[in-house]
Amino acid sequence: MGDILRLIDSIFEAIPDACIVCDLENRPTWWNRSFRNILGYNDDEIGALTIADFIAPEETRKTRDALEALFREGTVVLETVAVGKGGRRVPCEISGTLIRDEQGKPTAYCAMGRDVSSRKKAEEALEESRARLEATLNALPDMMFEVDRQGRIHDFRADKDAPLLMSPGQFLGKTVDELLPREPASIIMTAIQRAAQTGKYKGSVYTLELPAGLRWFELSVTTKGPAGSDDPRLIALVRDITDRQQAVRALRDERNFITAVLNTATALVVVLDRAGRIVRFNRACERTTGYSFAEVKGKPFWDIFITPEQIESVRAKFGELKAGAFPNAMENYWLTKSGSLRLISWSNTDLVDENEVVNFIVSSGIDVTDQRAAAEALRTSEEKYRAIFESTREGIIVTDHDGVIIDANQGAATMLGYNSQKELAGMPVTSIYMYPEQRVSVVKELMKKGSSERLELTYRKRDGSPLYVLVSLLVQRDEHGDPVRYEGIFMDITERKLMEDELQKINVELDGYAHTVSHDLKGPLSAMAVAHETLDDFMKRPHSEMMREDIDELMSIIGTNLKKSVLLIQDLLALAEAGREPGELSKVSVSEVVDGVLEERDSEISQRGIKVEVGEDLGEVIADRVHMYELFSNLVDNAIAHNRRKGLVVQVMYLGKDESGSHLYRVCDNGRGISPQLLNTLFKPFVKGDEGGTGIGLAIVQKIIETYDGRIQVFSNGGAVFEFTVRDRQDA
Repeated sequence: MGDILRLIDSIFEAIPDACIVCDLENRPTWWNRSFRNILGYNDDEIGALTIADFIAPEETRKTRDALEALFREGTVVLETVAVGKGGRRVPCEISGTLIRDEQGKPTAYCAMGRDVSSRKKAEEALEESRARLEATLNALPDMMFEVDRQGRIHDFRADKDAPLLMSPGQFLGKTVDELLPREPASIIMTAIQRAAQTGKYKGSVYTLELPAGLRWFELSVTTKGPAGSDDPRLIALVRDITDRQQAVRALRDERNFITAVLNTATALVVVLDRAGRIVRFNRACERTTGYSFAEVKGKPFWDIFITPEQIESVRAKFGELKAGAFPNAMENYWLTKSGSLRLISWSNTDLVDENEVVNFIVSSGIDVTDQRAAAEALRTSEEKYRAIFESTREGIIVTDHDGVIIDANQGAATMLGYNSQKELAGMPVTSIYMYPEQRVSVVKELMKKGSSERLELTYRKRDGSPLYVLVSLLVQRDEHGDPVRYEGIFMDITERKLMEDELQKINVELDGYAHTVSHDLKGPLSAMAVAHETLDDFMKRPHSEMMREDIDELMSIIGTNLKKSVLLIQDLLALAEAGREPGELSKVSVSEVVDGVLEERDSEISQRGIKVEVGEDLGEVIADRVHMYELFSNLVDNAIAHNRRKGLVVQVMYLGKDESGSHLYRVCDNGRGISPQLLNTLFKPFVKGDEGGTGIGLAIVQKIIETYDGRIQVFSNGGAVFEFTVRDRQDA
């Protein structure tokens, strides 16, 4: 009997599982080597403890229930956490057996435990892997189908909002041929068969007419096992690419639109590559030069249009353009097919790649040959006017830090209607402002920049009438940098302002721009042509003072209409550029952008008494700063330009981020709102309100917002309200 007990003892000492025998008081009476090794206690330490000392505190209740089951049923199995020496925790799987004497009375119990740490880690890793896979599948925008080689659908996974032709209960267990029209079914089955042969196949595109309309889908198929394996199942991923297809179509339509615009425009537009070769040449170029696009395409422009004596200087200028010297304006002569020379005034800009390297140069030109004589006459007239102007004393006013006039010259006194400059001394400078709040803006700008040039302000003359002035201001500081006095030099532009106001009234009464660019430019150019012919006729007659006034008026007509043509072209270029990918991305402070927009319009805002309310913090957007400027500039201009009521209030507010993380903004006013007839066409090019304009500003706004994955809505609520979102560009 003793030999048998020693044999059993040797066996239990050799097994890797921990084994312990406890009496009915839960005190250890025997344990093996593995028990000591796993928990780290020596024999004396084990003998001084109870079974509860080896169990983690949170497992006490479970262990007590297991012991009750052991005494009740004779055996028990449980998973628990043992605690070793020093608090080391060991996940264990324990089997317990009750030990009885000859009469069947319990005398002790034996527990055998196995360290399941490795298994637990494997289970946790498996669960983590499953969770990652689940998260990945949930994040995929694709619909996933499990199919066999006959196209039968066995399983399906997709978002609840996935664009399905029918419910899963209607298509599971059925084949593609049974469910879909012939053409998409054929495309899908071809992809399945090719994937079964090669292991994977992707790139198939098909369309389906769903209840919500026609949708485009892209299909990728892969086998569940290696190519050619016996596994009959395949995984098909289907992605809704309708938005992408519509974007491609919109881009094509936009390209066709721009091509039509370029070919309709009367301005010359030519696009050159880095070698000076012609890649675009609009119809105005063809009409002016006598060459067709086919004749000049791919040829260096200087080989065709530039006279020999100009080639060296023109190529040098082209080198500057390639180096990024933009914006750039120049004039040169072009040699036409008939041999005549035409003087072209060019405005040049660049198209760069992602590394800011110039790829193409876009030049827009106006043939000024016929206007050169008129321009020369205008220059002579301006020189005479400048001589008279410079002999007239400008107004100068000096104030102290508190805004009290401490000095003024006779020119200032005369312009303001006072007999002498002494009458101005000691007066608060706000008394000569028609709108005292203008001075607040002026001082704010001076504190920021130190000086301001050519500000248009409205002064109040002694008799209360307005005096429109063009002012340059300078702040003088002491050795500590504190402002001590302000100096302002101004000239009277009242006559010019009155003429501008009169011209604005006349322009309001005009019939507006036509619906195409050719009509928009035809009006200004026709006016210039008539003015030129009349001027040419006048120049052949003996001059009189009355005729000189007529000539000046004709020069004014030419200048005004040239500006209109250039403005339209600039707006068209801005419209074309608005949808391009952003250039230099950075964190753009929208508050700084809006401050800049309002600063540039400070004169009109102040003169009209417009109140502009800007949120304290407009946030930061990762974007192209130029895009953000164009966006808020056009919206603010729209609010100002289309509301002539007194007490106009314009608000620019940041509403935080929406649920998708996009920045949400609101630009609104308290004007008369938007006409219901314009709501559906407001963002289309050339749609104009009652105030006229080119009709392109809001089209630019929409393009920029779409570039930043945003949306815009407009409605009337006590005035016009524009709410829009823009998303940070993640490639910054």
